[in-house]
Amino acid sequence: MSTKAAGAPRSSADWLMRVCWVIVPLGSLAYQIAAKLLAEGLTGLPLGPVWLAHALLQPLFWALIVSEILGLVAWMYVLANTSISAAFPLSAVSYVLIILASWAVFREPFSPLQLAGGAAILAGVRLLGRPQDPA
Repeated sequence: MSTKAAGAPRSSADWLMRVCWVIVPLGSLAYQIAAKLLAEGLTGLPLGPVWLAHALLQPLFWALIVSEILGLVAWMYVLANTSISAAFPLSAVSYVLIILASWAVFREPFSPLQLAGGAAILAGVRLLGRPQDPA
């Protein structure tokens, strides 16, 4: 018999799953922002050993690596603990976040068509992530 109060998380695994569901799209977003900023900082350098040396010395390079690793670990945890059909729509949320970040961070144009596409993605995520009726 459980001594937990009503409404309390059932276990630390529930808490960890919720955190991972947030880390997956935010990790992807952080990766893309770091990659774009790093690429802009390396503009003008020819691709080769000098370019690589410059990239390896940039904190953005390491932010990119860390965000990718955190996202991968979170994604693997989500996949290990839920069905892929429920988890996969989560990856699409990052597409919408990246479109918003391209506008907010990089001042790239944001068209009504992109807005409609982002809304369609979020609607699809909602529909795909709903529990399936066994009937």
